[in-house]
Amino acid sequence: MGPASRSPKKFLPASSILMMLLLLLTLAILAQPAAVNAMGDAPSTCNNRYDGRITSFIISNGTRTFNAMANPGVAFDVKANGYYNVTFVIHTANASSNNNTDPGTTWYNTDINDLFIGARG
Repeated sequence: MGPASRSPKKFLPASSILMMLLLLLTLAILAQPAAVNAMGDAPSTCNNRYDGRITSFIISNGTRTFNAMANPGVAFDVKANGYYNVTFVIHTANASSNNNTDPGTTWYNTDINDLFIGARG
């Protein structure tokens, strides 16, 4: 059999090549490390940091109230367009982590879907 009897070479259709490239791109994106968000310096860099202990944590979804400290792991329902309120008490130490007694402010942060609302009390 001579060269004329060989089968013609077959190539993948453009759509198959495109799908393989899309799959490789997707895998490359998924293989990236998880994103990390940060705001400002680490707490350990603050020379006036007062550590504290949460002693009360009450959650209300509008119809029921939950005591999260007395019931760890409590679950509650919130409608997609609903809300919930959290009331908590933090007992801070008498002196900062560096043993000073300078006045300070308590900062905390709420986070849902990377939407930040900083607050201070």
